Amino acid sequence: MQIFYATKWSIDDIPSGFVKLINLQKFESEKYQFHHEEGATNKEPRRQFKFVSHNGESPPCGFHAQNMPDITSLDLVTWDNVKSISSSMNSEQIHSHDCNDSTFLSLSDVSINCCKNLSSLYQFLQPGYVPFIKKIMISNCFSLESIPAERFVDLHFLEVLCVCRCPMIKSQHLFAPSLKKLDLENSGNLGGKTSNNFYNLLLCLSSRK
Repeated sequence: MQIFYATKWSIDDIPSGFVKLINLQKFESEKYQFHHEEGATNKEPRRQFKFVSHNGESPPCGFHAQNMPDITSLDLVTWDNVKSISSSMNSEQIHSHDCNDSTFLSLSDVSINCCKNLSSLYQFLQPGYVPFIKKIMISNCFSLESIPAERFVDLHFLEVLCVCRCPMIKSQHLFAPSLKKLDLENSGNLGGKTSNNFYNLLLCLSSRK
């Protein structure tokens, strides 16, 4: 099966056995969307998972790497009641050498938007969970206070960081040597102390607070 449309199907979790649909190109339901696009010449395939309007107080039970293998792009939109987005593994798993089942090894970009009660991304944006992330975009999360900005030094592939309309962030120190673009708009204390070792990189910094 390559295409599965179920736009009137309101399921609350990732479908059981989803990982086994190895030929799936497109899946759309009311809350979940999956798109697989073959890469053009010299470009890797793009596999995008989008979660829309999740009403639970915690992430879906199936929200972990082994249920979404080879995902390159992840969009989380309107998770109204979730306060913290975290991984399903413990700290020992994060630092273990055999962590393929609990780490998003292919994830290159993540977007988190309109999660009005979200207060913490500290566990989710850890280098041990998204080690090869290149782009992070966070917007309209008006209760967000905590992100692991001091750990971004270990996100060696992070090139783009955009945080907009998240006025409650309390993180003060941002150290991300690999950044090429930084966009901060109404982002609380984030960027109050910004460090970057490569001064020849392009930094787009707009602090409209």
